[in-house]
Amino acid sequence: MQLDRLSSSTLYTQKHVQHGSAMYTVGTVVSSLVVSILMSGVDWLSSTGGKTSWNSSKINRGHLDYYFWLLIFLSLLNFFYFLIICRLYEPNDGSSRLSHEAEET
Repeated sequence: MQLDRLSSSTLYTQKHVQHGSAMYTVGTVVSSLVVSILMSGVDWLSSTGGKTSWNSSKINRGHLDYYFWLLIFLSLLNFFYFLIICRLYEPNDGSSRLSHEAEET
């Protein structure tokens, strides 16, 4: 009986490990795709009109610092979006988890 319990819990954790590694792989693929699309878009937009691209192969002519400023701006937008969503979030039943813990003790 004990051995049966051990094997079933091992299978349960193996499924979680497989799901975790699959989610990690999908996250890596999606983030690589987003970065590739963003870099292609920045390269296309910054080189319009015959100007030198921000991502030029000649390091002294490119402006990779502009690309990093763009990433900082996008990160700040994401952070402010997170703060707004946190501010607007309310639990479904109208009470918080902390009030339930205070009532139980």
